[in-house]
Amino acid sequence: MLGVNSKHFAFGALSVLAVLAVLVATLRPQSGDLPHGWSLSLLPGDKGPAGVLQNISLFVPLGIALALGPWRVLHCMAAGALLSLTVEVAQQWLPGRNPSVSDLVFNTLGTGFGVVLARTAPSWLAPPRARAAWLSLANAVLAATFWLGTGCLLRPMLPVATAPEMRTPVLGPHMDIYSGQVLAVTGRLGVQEPLRIVATAGTPPTRFAPILDVDDGPGPAGTIVAADRNDLVLRNRSRSMFLGLDRPDLRARGALAGVTPGDTITISARTDSTRHAFCLGLNGAEWCRLGYTTGDGWRLIFYPEHFPPLALTLLNALWIAGWCLGIGWWGRRHPATGVALGLVALTLLVGPGLVGLLATPIGEMAGLGGVGLGWLAFRRYGARIKAQKISR
Repeated sequence: MLGVNSKHFAFGALSVLAVLAVLVATLRPQSGDLPHGWSLSLLPGDKGPAGVLQNISLFVPLGIALALGPWRVLHCMAAGALLSLTVEVAQQWLPGRNPSVSDLVFNTLGTGFGVVLARTAPSWLAPPRARAAWLSLANAVLAATFWLGTGCLLRPMLPVATAPEMRTPVLGPHMDIYSGQVLAVTGRLGVQEPLRIVATAGTPPTRFAPILDVDDGPGPAGTIVAADRNDLVLRNRSRSMFLGLDRPDLRARGALAGVTPGDTITISARTDSTRHAFCLGLNGAEWCRLGYTTGDGWRLIFYPEHFPPLALTLLNALWIAGWCLGIGWWGRRHPATGVALGLVALTLLVGPGLVGLLATPIGEMAGLGGVGLGWLAFRRYGARIKAQKISR
């Protein structure tokens, strides 16, 4: 069992780190105008459920940290609510931020969930040996379900041949208006390829600016070709958006870097031979193999468009590794654990082709190392947690 001094140190250090993480995530100005006031809706905007998941997950670490202290659950939730209220008030003076009652409610619930998770940890982190092996299998089944499920949600839904098109459309305050002019459009992505756009280049926008929207409804805008700073972007309709989740776009990074306002440019978009990925082109140059992988599932909740590719690759690997930690922690010399290991490996190797994803890259396969990390963590802390459970 943790000593009193070490427990107090962990409580203080983790609490500080959790608060800093919240402040960094919520108090960075974004592109856009100052907010016009508080939103009173519990599920604001088209991506309400994604926002709920973001708010809960952001404050869970704070709840886990506070659980190491002497406070009761309600006191910890009150601390989380106070921090959230402070953040929401500060966001009134930050461009691109939207203070809301929804954030306050679900941040507080996230804190409470983290406290309960930490306080009940000994009971589910130190189960009997036989039950632990079956928990490792349950973890693998849950991981496979999420990996394949998010793959289905990411699969693009391309417009029909007769879908109407809008040139340089105005699609809401969260997007810029492209300052260039579309001169001609031919083809249709997925039907009569390639889709080709001849346009006069505009000033590079500071955020997502649609050049062409091919929309056969219902729901939010359909297939969009856009500029975002110097990136050429393709955003397709997907099943995720009907659940209020994000729909991460596909980017030819830096494709527009050499373009100056007034240039005549030719943009193209087409599916590749497997129809699991796309190619974006500019003036004859192409960027292909633009698609989604198993590790992209986390982007349905939060998609940072301007993160460097290396950072996104690392987060993809961590997403895979996170789902594998429990297999290593609960894994035992038992047939159930053997099935669990085979299931996650088979899902990463075969699953992508079944749900329309690209093959799992080596960097994401390395996420299977999460099994090893879970095993090492159990070897280091398992006995201590079991002793704490017995002492209670």
